[in-house]
Amino acid sequence: MDEESLLLGGERIVSDETCFWWRNEKLTIFGRRVNKDTYVTFWKYVWLFAAAFFGSFFEFWLPDWIIFGQINITNYLKNAFGAFLAGMVTSLEQVKFHKPQTYFLYESITGSLCSVITTFGNVIEDAQNQIEASKWGCPSILFGNLIASFILRKLGKFVAKKINKDVNFSQKMKKLDDEDNRMLFEFSVAQENETQHNIGKSEYSVNTPRKVNYLQNDISFSPSENRKIFTNKLDTPLLKPKTKQQTHKLTKTFSIFIKTEPKKAKKIKKIVGVKPFQKHIKKKAIQKFQNSSLKLELYHKIILVLCFTLPIINIPLVRISRYFPTDVDKSNKKLEFYYYIMFFWNVVGVFAGRFISGSSLKWNVQWGTFRVNMVSCIFIAFAHNLLKFGGYISQSFRFIMTVKYFISDFCGSESGWAILIEETGTLYEAPIPKKIAIINLTMNFFFSFIVYMLLVWVVQIIFFFQSLC
Repeated sequence: MDEESLLLGGERIVSDETCFWWRNEKLTIFGRRVNKDTYVTFWKYVWLFAAAFFGSFFEFWLPDWIIFGQINITNYLKNAFGAFLAGMVTSLEQVKFHKPQTYFLYESITGSLCSVITTFGNVIEDAQNQIEASKWGCPSILFGNLIASFILRKLGKFVAKKINKDVNFSQKMKKLDDEDNRMLFEFSVAQENETQHNIGKSEYSVNTPRKVNYLQNDISFSPSENRKIFTNKLDTPLLKPKTKQQTHKLTKTFSIFIKTEPKKAKKIKKIVGVKPFQKHIKKKAIQKFQNSSLKLELYHKIILVLCFTLPIINIPLVRISRYFPTDVDKSNKKLEFYYYIMFFWNVVGVFAGRFISGSSLKWNVQWGTFRVNMVSCIFIAFAHNLLKFGGYISQSFRFIMTVKYFISDFCGSESGWAILIEETGTLYEAPIPKKIAIINLTMNFFFSFIVYMLLVWVVQIIFFFQSLC
């Protein structure tokens, strides 16, 4: 998803313009104030690099589990895990009013980490191998991987709801992105607000829609209350309750605090009175939210440091492992070369995919994802032919391994299996015709597979007729 937000079915799911952080928080890079565009561009690519680095480190140590001599089960397990991760993160990403760095973290996971650990092109290549080897292998591999990925995507969204309860609210708001539905919804909210304000204009009510509960961690702040908090323009409602209704509202406002800390609440209220008591609650709420914000920034820094340092720490580990014996086909003495070339292709593939992709729609298809998947299949077809008929040209060991890692890592990182599953699932769940989701999956998956097979077969036919001459 780029900074302009991911468009699925014509709906804007996430928009950073709606997030008040862009307007109220000081945007700085190494202590220097910058504008929004510079801030977004810089940190977006920092997080993308970090996720690509970590994905390369993670993928390097995963062993290849191959069955029937050709089917790489590790790739399918990574695809299923990537679909789970994309489903969970995209659900969390829909929750409004995160810190900017949190949005960058989510985007780097879906746009970089999932691209590195999943591979669309290798599934296509394995399917072609199964067509040549057996009749049942190809359909079972293709549909089995698709079904497993969609199931784990739903599991990821279920986990996201358990992690953050606001995911349910965000999904409901997403369905209201239609202008007419949004207008009716906001009108009903305004009516309810007006009804409650008639009780007492100066009082603070906890029953307003999207209420702010200062004493709970798992509830989002509404935009208006957030602006009050972070600009330090806090209202001081209710000097004294004048009616029974206002007294009831005041009691309800402080009920949570009284339940959580009854002795402290009773003591403060008795000594200082109602107004200072309410100021005390707001002051504690601000401190609590600011402390959680500082912790979040610390977590972001720790994640960035780990993502950049783990691949560097891995280099001496790879060099040490060269001197240990191995039972696999490849020698440990060449392991360092494998690590460097895999790391290079993974990082280059991530940014090549972002350059090729986009969020445009064409023929009811997410054209950006279709482009990267199609380009990946074309590249793999040419590399496959180069390795298969490479006997006509002189090839060194390093050249062969570079081409193999180009297929597995560059084409795998450049394409987007997890994003394809997430986009298709979102289109299917959206209030639009189901055939749009089917068209999107067909164009991305089966059309790319047909193009790949044609490129491979055409080259084989050419060499066949050339051998007859």
